Amino acid sequence: MHNSEYENIYTNELTHWWYVTLHSFIVQIIKKEFGENKNITILDAGCGTGGFLSKLSDYSQKEGFDFSDTAVDFCEKRGLTNCFVQDLNTWVPTRTYDVIVSSDVLYHKNITDDQLIFNRFYEALNPGGILILNLPAFEILKRNHDIVVETKKRYTRKDLRQLYTNSKFKGMQSLYRLPLLFFVVAVQKFIERFQSSNSSDIGYVSPWINRLMIGFLRLENKFLLSGVKLPLGTSVLGIFKK
Repeated sequence: MHNSEYENIYTNELTHWWYVTLHSFIVQIIKKEFGENKNITILDAGCGTGGFLSKLSDYSQKEGFDFSDTAVDFCEKRGLTNCFVQDLNTWVPTRTYDVIVSSDVLYHKNITDDQLIFNRFYEALNPGGILILNLPAFEILKRNHDIVVETKKRYTRKDLRQLYTNSKFKGMQSLYRLPLLFFVVAVQKFIERFQSSNSSDIGYVSPWINRLMIGFLRLENKFLLSGVKLPLGTSVLGIFKK
């Protein structure tokens, strides 16, 4: 990922509707699985600028790592002292966790073997632990934003099922998020055919649109947590249990 995009994420991650609702959804999944137990161990594998970890103030046993020195520097600017530089391709777990979160990491062009990393996630979990993956969905939606964030592959529920089948995980749930944005992004991709510059989707959003999106997607999160399955979306999320 371009260093300028890390700064962009750092600036917007705590307020932008996309991050706010994703992080809230993941925290709700953790609470659904572990209740009010705040002593669980949590790893953010590919923690970026630390936005998600900053949402875990109630959990004392949390840490994260990222391939980028720049990203970890931004984590430190957030006051996070439990983040370190680590290439996920060469990561060998030295301890185990109750929860591993990896949000929008395996899609990256620098990932050499997503199955190998997926299996290492299994090794790094305690019995009964969960892995939460969030990834961009559907190759048909690949466009300028994917160039900026260096996307190699966009995933589907079928792709997550394949990772699961080739692992030792004992349980799996998968779902699509942001279905209405699927059509917005598809139109945007068509428009971008006539544009010469590449830009990120993350940036300033007017406050009223941001509030509207947060409210709408929190409602979507409630439906997803209740078991509703959507046929498509711009993101796909998987929950895997050891």
